[in-house]
Amino acid sequence: MNAKIVGFRGSRREMYNNYAVIEAGKKNIASLTGKKVVWKTQTGKTITGKILRTHGSRLLAKFAKGLPGNAVGSEVEIKV
Repeated sequence: MNAKIVGFRGSRREMYNNYAVIEAGKKNIASLTGKKVVWKTQTGKTITGKILRTHGSRLLAKFAKGLPGNAVGSEVEIKV
């Protein structure tokens, strides 16, 4: 299942680039909690993560490494 990275978790002063807000576009997004998420770079490397919880109508995922800024707006794959 494909989804889109909308932004990073953060506050007024800090931004946490290992937490990503993901928009899945599925009706029952709560069922995706605990699933693996994979983001691929343009060179073919992968950064894996895990969906933690819902974030309104979106999802919050934590990645092992921090994501670069160009990850916002790109596609991720959710392993269902």
